[in-house]
Amino acid sequence: MRKCVKDKANRYLLAESFVDNPANPLMVIGANPSIADAEKTDLTFGSICRIARGNGYDQVIVVNLTPFIAANPQNLPYKQDVSSASRNHKIIEEAANHIVNMVGCLDVWCAWGNLVETRTYLPLNRTSIIKLLINRQANLLSLPNLTKNGNPAHPLYHKHNSRLVPYQI
Repeated sequence: MRKCVKDKANRYLLAESFVDNPANPLMVIGANPSIADAEKTDLTFGSICRIARGNGYDQVIVVNLTPFIAANPQNLPYKQDVSSASRNHKIIEEAANHIVNMVGCLDVWCAWGNLVETRTYLPLNRTSIIKLLINRQANLLSLPNLTKNGNPAHPLYHKHNSRLVPYQI
């Protein structure tokens, strides 16, 4: 079952459950959403689902540093919309609280790649979101191979059996 929270220009949350009653969810933080939603998927969302399942998770909740939908990240605005950024933060907070209340812990796969360095607001959003999640005792994870700049790797083109490992900010 898939759930999507979006408006015309923004996708705030995309969740996919692999079982009827998920008990082992994984929150995933990307840089920005592409075209996947409740009806359609994309390559990145497919990779996320395969890797999450391969690591024993039964649900993914995908959020992003910015909610602005851009299949090509070069199309991200240079200035973020304050209202949508605030809503994004609130939805991430609600999702994190829900997971902690449901299962007692919060595993978070950091997966934003070097895109975080392309807009001035992305590192600020990352810091704010990670602080929020750490305050909920989040277990931060990433793929083992960080980018050359030390960022957690983007999930696209990684094998389904890729292992998630602890990530230190």
